[in-house]
Amino acid sequence: MKKIKGIHFIEKADEYRCIDRDNDIWESGEWEISQNQIEHLIGGYILLHRNEDDPSYLGGRISDIRSGTKKGRVVFQFAFDYRCIGRNTDSSGWMNEKKYDYYE
Repeated sequence: MKKIKGIHFIEKADEYRCIDRDNDIWESGEWEISQNQIEHLIGGYILLHRNEDDPSYLGGRISDIRSGTKKGRVVFQFAFDYRCIGRNTDSSGWMNEKKYDYYE
């Protein structure tokens, strides 16, 4: 099985928020992720895009994943990383407004 490097989301509703301005820690909106993928995402990257063809506008290294308010959904906590801004990904592999990045 390939190891997950990060995850991209199409985030149009601006449901993310900064929870610690001093340390630039953010939380994403709620996303549906399979339980077996969750543990592999800690320490990886999250990148938010407006659509599949747009570069990322927010992202960072995932430090925690908690249950959301909706059943089967989770919220990602991440430390902002400027290297996650302006990143493009090819259009293949998108499913349900998310796409995994894997190590080669």
